[in-house]
Amino acid sequence: MSPWILLAVGAAWGIGLSAVAVVGLSLWMLSLGAQPPLSVLLYSVPASVGIALVLAWVISVSYPVVVSPEGIRAHDWLDRARFAPWATVESARPVNLGGLAYLRIDLVDGSPLWVPRFLVDQASFDAAILEYAPEANDVRRLVAASA
Repeated sequence: MSPWILLAVGAAWGIGLSAVAVVGLSLWMLSLGAQPPLSVLLYSVPASVGIALVLAWVISVSYPVVVSPEGIRAHDWLDRARFAPWATVESARPVNLGGLAYLRIDLVDGSPLWVPRFLVDQASFDAAILEYAPEANDVRRLVAASA
C-alpha cells in the first residue's frame, strides 16, 4: 500500500482527532480554573502527523497484496492473509472507506476480501490483474474500467 496515501488520510484523521482532544482537554482544564499549557496546543498537530507517518509505513510494508495466475492474496481486518482462487470470486465492487479506495471481492463462501486500490505500484498490480484474472471475472472488469 502506498504510504503517502495512508499518510495523507492518517494525518487528516490524526489532526482532526488531535484537535478534538486538545479542545476537549482545554475546555476541561478551563472548567477547573486552570490555564491549558501552550505546549499542548503547539505540539499536538506535529505529533499527530509523525504518528501517522510511522503507522503509514508500518501498514504499507506489513500488508502486501499478491496477484498470481491462481488467484489473489490480501490481508483481512483481523490481520489474516487470505488467498482467493479466481474461481471463488463471485462479485466485486469498489468501496470508499474514510477516503481510501478498496475493491470488495465477495467470495462464493460468503466472505469478503478487501483489496486496497492505493498500492505503491498500482499500475503493476492492475497489469497483473488484467494478465491473470479470467475474462469474465468482476475484478478484471473493474480494473479494466478504471484503467
